[in-house]
Amino acid sequence: MKKVLLVAAAMLAFVCASAQSAADLAASLQRLANLRDANSSYPKSTGISEIDSYSSTVYRLSNAVIESGDDLQSLCGKVSAGEKVDAKSVLSLSASIADEGLEAADLVKAGEGAVAKEKALVEAAKNEKNPMKKAKLAADAAKATNAISYTAKAAPIIVEESVAQGKLVEQLAKAVKAK
Repeated sequence: MKKVLLVAAAMLAFVCASAQSAADLAASLQRLANLRDANSSYPKSTGISEIDSYSSTVYRLSNAVIESGDDLQSLCGKVSAGEKVDAKSVLSLSASIADEGLEAADLVKAGEGAVAKEKALVEAAKNEKNPMKKAKLAADAAKATNAISYTAKAAPIIVEESVAQGKLVEQLAKAVKAK
């Protein structure tokens, strides 16, 4: 798989990357693959609104970043094949990537409350003396921990890939403008 990523990155680098190396493009492709992998373990609802809201935001944004990455690669492929790319398509994608980047920047702050809630549940489960309540709290804490683990895996990739896509779309815009 790594070989395929490097070949694809080399092809895209030929077109789009006067400022990005093949390694940067390969890293982007790998991040997209990692996001897809993370999304395959997206947790079911925990029943805790703050945690569910945060994890669903991460999942939605992750899918948006993946879609933008795929669109960006497609446009770069068209440019490398010598096809004409409409500047409006690049501008539209650029706007989407910018919006995703702004939303990604807010993930850390949004996650603080969800992480605090998960920690409180884990602590409450540890300290509960009643075995019936303890079992219920432990089950809720396990669901919350699973959801927070998913977000802890996906959120940093989203932020990193959003920045990388912003740089790549800027180079794509320059390449389209130059043609």
